Amino acid sequence: MRARGTETDRWLERGFDADDAARWHAAGFRPDPAYLLRTLGASPAISAQLLRAGLDQEGAVEAVEHAIIRGPGHPPRSSKEVAATLERLVTMTACGFVPAEAAAWIDNGWEAEEAAAWFEVGFGPANARAWRDEGFAPKEALAWKRDLFGSKQASQWRRLGDTPARARAVAATFTSANITVADGLRLMDRGLTAEQVAAQHERPTPELTAAPAPTPPVAPAPPKVAPRPKLEAAFHLVPVTRDDLLAAAGQLVRAGGEPSLVHRLNSAADAGCKEMEPAVISAAITELRRLDEAGALGSPLLVRIVVSRFERALNACLAVSGRMINVDRTPLRLST
Repeated sequence: MRARGTETDRWLERGFDADDAARWHAAGFRPDPAYLLRTLGASPAISAQLLRAGLDQEGAVEAVEHAIIRGPGHPPRSSKEVAATLERLVTMTACGFVPAEAAAWIDNGWEAEEAAAWFEVGFGPANARAWRDEGFAPKEALAWKRDLFGSKQASQWRRLGDTPARARAVAATFTSANITVADGLRLMDRGLTAEQVAAQHERPTPELTAAPAPTPPVAPAPPKVAPRPKLEAAFHLVPVTRDDLLAAAGQLVRAGGEPSLVHRLNSAADAGCKEMEPAVISAAITELRRLDEAGALGSPLLVRIVVSRFERALNACLAVSGRMINVDRTPLRLST
């Protein structure tokens, strides 16, 4: 070490022996920054890399403090964690992160190169993790985010198309078939492709207000074609949620509804059923409408919402399967 006089005394005052002082001096540090860095667990070699990444001595100290010191309530880092964190810090600063940014990405468990790719397209560490966990790459996530999608919604809609524009085009064909995107996705969960669901707009939705009138025989009917097993299995049941089943059962109990129907709905909810027979859902719709017409419902607005969801799911099921069920379509009277 070539430093003499007062500087030599300062090295000694900071607890450096001659060899340590020489290494820190050769790395480009004065006694005070070297002392702080060594206290935080940084070595001369790591600290020198921070200087080569473009930081000055004080900037190197700030970067290490941001990376190593945890907030209240968090245990201090072990020596092994300190070493790993400092290695990542060097790489982060070399990728262009300022100390505070680097610390935030490190605390969220990111490696430098991957963090840089997300940071470059405008994501923070937590938001980037949400999109990455849903299977998106940085530029892909940016396209969906710019189209006002959240990560979870985008993950679902991406099943309709690999870009927001394509997904919205498929969703539009669902709408033409009187099928909501949520119902369409549920149908896809049950074995259909987006193309099979979307193709339903090419044929009319069956009328649900009345059973078909008998047609006089004119000629022998053509031989029946056996339904495709995949479609028959997929649309035998109507998708439901536990909350809607419990809400419908609760309103029926309070209004004196059909006990056997209440039992079916409660039993299905308790069993965690996600699908029910179309006839049961149709019966629930009819009974709820009858009780509303009689002014017997305690929460008619809640019933309207539940009935609407039941009907959408039932319509989607019947539209695709081609089955026919009588459903009372009397409008709900929102009694007070």
